Amino acid sequence: MDEKIYELITKMYSDITKRLDGIDERLGGVDNRLDGIDERLDGVDNRLDGIDERLDGVDNRLDGIDERLDGVDNRLDGIDERLDGVDNRLDGIDERLDGVDNRLDGIDERLGGVDNRLDGIDEKLGGVDNRLDGIDLRLDGLDADVKKLGNQLTKLEVELKDDIKALYDGYKQTYEKVTFLESKLDKQEVEIRVVKGGK
Repeated sequence: MDEKIYELITKMYSDITKRLDGIDERLGGVDNRLDGIDERLDGVDNRLDGIDERLDGVDNRLDGIDERLDGVDNRLDGIDERLDGVDNRLDGIDERLDGVDNRLDGIDERLGGVDNRLDGIDEKLGGVDNRLDGIDLRLDGLDADVKKLGNQLTKLEVELKDDIKALYDGYKQTYEKVTFLESKLDKQEVEIRVVKGGK
């Protein structure tokens, strides 16, 4: 491996790690905002009791998708054996890392808008009753959407198989940090779903 390229990649990984630390701090602030909103949503829970049974069916479908994703994770465990040719792909990794920087810029921008969106939620709470009335109609098409998502996931597994294997070595140094950030984001998504869907 060319030493200069290796040093460049190492520096870029370090920059990405620092940016992820900053994003984590901002997510902590979002947690505090969501805690306050959660208290206001307690009064909405009674309206949601009537649709829990149908949502359980959707959850079961999503559980099946989670199992397939677990299978993808298990397949990634064996990718190490196929990394002997990584040196020939370093030029591509450089370009991909530029893409990571762009995506992180997007995350910064999106997080900047989270505060504004949270402010808007206070106003949207006044229209929650009407939105709940429309949930029943939307649920009729949700099963078809979940099925379509499963088909798209199957196609995505095929299309991304080679790219995932090529990127694995490059992202290995930041894997634990990204996993931690994903868990934080998952928590935010759950709380946002509480805001938007009562779950």
